[in-house]
Amino acid sequence: MKERLENLSKASYRPEFRETYSELKEQVQDKVDSAIVELVENYITQPWNHEDVRYLPSKGEVWRLKVGNRGKKTDHRVFLDIEEDGLVFLSVKH
Repeated sequence: MKERLENLSKASYRPEFRETYSELKEQVQDKVDSAIVELVENYITQPWNHEDVRYLPSKGEVWRLKVGNRGKKTDHRVFLDIEEDGLVFLSVKH
């Protein structure tokens, strides 16, 4: 995983996230990195205020961060959980 993601305090990454992230093309990894860094640095105390974050109770009470747009090269979703210790990134999917 890229160094700048590893250096973010208040963020942790589940094995499934690491696996799916490592399978992404470098260009997509860069966009995912930027979205996560912005979320952690600017919205760590209230991630639900980010315009691209939605709560998905039907998916097991997880949160989704939208990265990119439909029909574009980057159209991915980062799934996360919000815990007392910070954000836990669960997976990233196309």
